[in-house]
Amino acid sequence: MKALLKNIFEKFKISGTYSGGKQFGSGHIHRTYLINTAELDTPDYILQKINDHVFPDIDLLMNNISLVINHLNSKKSNTQGFIAPQMVQTHTEKNYYKDDSGAYWRILIFIPGLSFDTINDLQIAYEAGKAFGNFIFNLDDLPAHFLKPVIPGFNSLTKRFADFENALKNDVVKRSDSVKPELEFIFDWFEPMMNIQSRESKGDFTIRITHNDTKINNVLFNESGKAISVIDLDTVMPGTVLNDFGDAIRTTAASSAEDEKDLSKISIDLNIFKAFAEGFITKTHKILNPAEVDHLALSSQYITYMQAMRFLTDYLNGDKYYTINYPEHNIVRTRAQIKLAESMKENQEAMHEIVKGIMHQISAF
Repeated sequence: MKALLKNIFEKFKISGTYSGGKQFGSGHIHRTYLINTAELDTPDYILQKINDHVFPDIDLLMNNISLVINHLNSKKSNTQGFIAPQMVQTHTEKNYYKDDSGAYWRILIFIPGLSFDTINDLQIAYEAGKAFGNFIFNLDDLPAHFLKPVIPGFNSLTKRFADFENALKNDVVKRSDSVKPELEFIFDWFEPMMNIQSRESKGDFTIRITHNDTKINNVLFNESGKAISVIDLDTVMPGTVLNDFGDAIRTTAASSAEDEKDLSKISIDLNIFKAFAEGFITKTHKILNPAEVDHLALSSQYITYMQAMRFLTDYLNGDKYYTINYPEHNIVRTRAQIKLAESMKENQEAMHEIVKGIMHQISAF
């Protein structure tokens, strides 16, 4: 492996000499390595073997990322200290390398920082909101049609529901009888949740460039707790601000991990919600339209419902998409997301009032 990593590393225009590499991070999509260089004055690097099953169009993937990075770099005066990920080109001026086996590789400059899978710190939540809000704000003037959907239908509830119905119909591993309460939840919530997609189809929400994977662990922080970078740009593509805000709340303001078995521990943390929303809206209030503001709180239900559906779909399909650590992992995830969505629904009015209060406070200045 050392020889392979060194060989791939040297295909790129690197500052520094390869001194070692090791597997890095907890991501399940790509195979990621941290590459150290021998010189003290050169950076370390992130080397990734790209998963071309999840992202079959490598040129489209890398072009989207390049457009976003270049645009962010052109606006450094507006980024307020946030660092954009930086890709390294090969010696043939490409942003990825295809090896003799047909595998695709890319290199980014390593950004030292801290990341969190779950949080309970209000300042960290506020900083995360600022980071994702700043990301969207600084891409607002890059036309959305410049980027192409890297995963068509990624946040389409219609597509996800069709996938779910197909999995239920086929029932390839004969699990449907054991998940009847979960099936009932999916069917009961479908029409109410379609409201957001229907409003999007009517043009009520601006189609803009969004991150589409706004988990809390995609923000890097420095030692003092200040957000310094938004990472993992694989899913940057046209979308709505509601998708990014909703998914961020799903992972940031949940009281427990998304695979918590004890459902009594799962709820929406309104204090974390408020802190994140304050940070996010502080950065985006100038570009949000009234319909977007009015649906921010509901967006967390929408994305959490969709994620529950995706976990259940994979469970019915025999666990083909998500990495599992035990046979029931996907149904445990499903139940956790259902409980979180129900908690969000119970607190919907309070969440909406929090958003309105933040907007009113900002407008007063």
